[in-house]
Amino acid sequence: MLTECSDRGRAPLTQTRGPSQADATETFWKEVKRATDPLHNEVEATWVSKAMLGTRQPEAWWIPVLRYWWTTYDEHEARLQRLPATLQEAIRVPDSPPHMARLTEDLALLGASPLPASLEARRCTSAETTSELLGRAYVLEGAVLGGAVIAKRLGLTYGTSYPGRHFYGDSRAALQTWRSRRERLGSWVCSAGDPVLFIRGACAAFEDIRSGLMQLEPSLRKLAVAETA
Repeated sequence: MLTECSDRGRAPLTQTRGPSQADATETFWKEVKRATDPLHNEVEATWVSKAMLGTRQPEAWWIPVLRYWWTTYDEHEARLQRLPATLQEAIRVPDSPPHMARLTEDLALLGASPLPASLEARRCTSAETTSELLGRAYVLEGAVLGGAVIAKRLGLTYGTSYPGRHFYGDSRAALQTWRSRRERLGSWVCSAGDPVLFIRGACAAFEDIRSGLMQLEPSLRKLAVAETA
């Protein structure tokens, strides 16, 4: 059982980890996985996720998908700006171009552009704690690293010029650095943050992604049928 810690300390990330803290951090990441795996599986089980990886979709099908991710990462970036600089550095995927810039480039290849960000798209609940913000950010930054797997699947279906190739591009080079930062992040959450609230934020991120993909499904089904019939 995770114990709740104060979220107000905001200690630096250069802390020394003793054996008990190392154990607490390991337990924390196991709890994160246990809590989020079912939600991750639900995202992968959505029709949009399966259609994206299962069959070749027309270009018009991809435009709403990439626009959805652009809006999602626009909101993500707004949340990151509320974090202290040291925590922003700890949570971002290293050596990675800005997410929205890569999505804009992918949309341009399809003759499209991002939709203007709305106030709803950039909503950021002021009541969210630092730990909740980090939990949300952890899911969205981790999703970028998962792009290496998606890129491989899309490459098999579309070839090297697959839709979203800048956003989903191979991110394996950043994986080792990310693992190191992940360890420091877990140490901070367990000593100065709140593991329970971090997990709450991570779960909320997965739930939002699932909801967003399900909202896209009706219109995407029409595009897939209309252009592949």
